[in-house]
Amino acid sequence: MTVTRLWQAGFETGTLEEGIGGVIVGVPLASTDDKYTGAYSMKVNGFGKYLIIDVPATNQVRASMWMKNTYDFFSAADQYIFSFYNDSTFIAGFRGQSANLHIDANGSLQDTVGYYGTDWVHYSVNVKIDASSGWLNVYKDGNATPVLAYAGDTDISSLQINKVRILHYNSPVIGGQGSSYMDDIYIDDTTGEASANAPILRFYHVVPSGAGNYAEFDPSTGTNYSCVDEIPPSDADYVSTATAGEYDSYAMNSITLGAGQEVAAVIPIAYVKRGADSEEIALGTRYSSANLVGSDQSPGATLVMLSERQTTKPGGGAWDQTSIDGFEALIMSSGTY
Repeated sequence: MTVTRLWQAGFETGTLEEGIGGVIVGVPLASTDDKYTGAYSMKVNGFGKYLIIDVPATNQVRASMWMKNTYDFFSAADQYIFSFYNDSTFIAGFRGQSANLHIDANGSLQDTVGYYGTDWVHYSVNVKIDASSGWLNVYKDGNATPVLAYAGDTDISSLQINKVRILHYNSPVIGGQGSSYMDDIYIDDTTGEASANAPILRFYHVVPSGAGNYAEFDPSTGTNYSCVDEIPPSDADYVSTATAGEYDSYAMNSITLGAGQEVAAVIPIAYVKRGADSEEIALGTRYSSANLVGSDQSPGATLVMLSERQTTKPGGGAWDQTSIDGFEALIMSSGTY
C-alpha cells in the first residue's frame, strides 16, 4: 500500500494557484487576514466561492485541512467542507448545518456531531467507495478515533471520485456574518490503506535569497535570484532562456524545525510560461554538489505554477535541518527550443 499525494496547498505563494489542479469558483482569496501557519490562508466570505480539485479517478481518498470560522457559520448555511464528486455527480461529503457537523453517504445523512466553535480545528476526511465495505470517517485534531463515522455501502452512484470540492455552499450565506479560513490543505489517494486518521502537516515557504551554483538563464533586470523572489509571484521581472539544457539555481532562506518536527518533502514551485509548444522545464534541488532533477513538464502559454515533490534530498537520504539550511532550488530548460 502506498499513499500518494494528489494535491496540497498552504497558499504561501500568496495565490490560490499554488498547486491548483482544477477550478477556482467565485474568487475565494489568498488572504493574510487570518492563518494557521505562515503568512497566507484561503478565505471564503460568501456563497458560491470554492475550489474544485481534479484528481485521478480513485475509490479511496483522504482530504485534510486546518479550518477556522469567525462565527458559527454552520447555522447560516449548508456548507460542505469537503465533498467528493465524479464530475458533477455528488458521491459523499462532510458538511456543517444548523450548528452541527454531518456526513452524507449512500444518498443520505449518516452521522451528526456538534459544532466545535470558532477557533482553528484540524479536520481529516477518509472515504472509501465500495458497495459493502466502504466508509466515510471524519477525524479531528489528529486523534485516532473518528468524531463522525459511517461504514457500509458508499457506492450508490457506481462511480469513482475524480473531483474534490473544498468549501462549497449549497445555500446562500446570511450577509455580513463572517468568513471561513482554510490552511495547509492536502488530498491523498489512500488506495489499500485501512481507514485511519491523517498526519497534521505544516507547509513552510522559503524563497530565493541569493545566488546559487547556476545562473545560466537570463535575468530581465538585476540578478537572477532577485527576479524570482517576490510574494505573490509576478512577471514584472523574470528569468528566461532560449536554450535547452540550461540551469538556474538559487540559494534559499531557511526555516527552523520545531521540536518533534521532521521534513516530509521539499517541493520546488515555479511560476512559468512557454514560448512554443515544444518547450519544457524540469524542477529540482541541489545540495552538497548533487542535483536531483524531476520529470520534464510542459508549461502553458500563460503563466502557471508547476511543482516537483521530492521526499529525499539530492544524493539520497531524508531531508533534515542541515540539508534544509543548505539546499538550492533548481530549474532546468528541456524539450526543444
